[in-house]
Amino acid sequence: MLQEGLCGPRVTDIASRLNTTPATVSRRLKRLEDDGDILGYSPRLARKGTVFFVLVRGRVAEHELAGLSEVQEVHACGGNWGFLLKVRVQDSGSYYRFERERLQPLGVSVESVPVYKTFKDK
Repeated sequence: MLQEGLCGPRVTDIASRLNTTPATVSRRLKRLEDDGDILGYSPRLARKGTVFFVLVRGRVAEHELAGLSEVQEVHACGGNWGFLLKVRVQDSGSYYRFERERLQPLGVSVESVPVYKTFKDK
């Protein structure tokens, strides 16, 4: 549910910080949502595990890649590669199994880069 954006702001906390009523905050948030300025709400979860950026080449549809639970992002890219994936797994051994058991059966070739440290992630 959290990944689907089914969490929202705590109106009472916002109202308290702004020294206004919860009803006022609710009306303003509703207006911003209706105007398309707020597209949804999502939590900022602690990032655990190891990230790999993976370049993918081969005949595969983006929905096949997006359907893999370890894949957090799928980007179409230029050059000799078709897609760039952001993959989050528990550790390097988990990535090895992911590549062998989930990517290779799709008939693609990959080049992966492990992330050692992230300095900015929104």
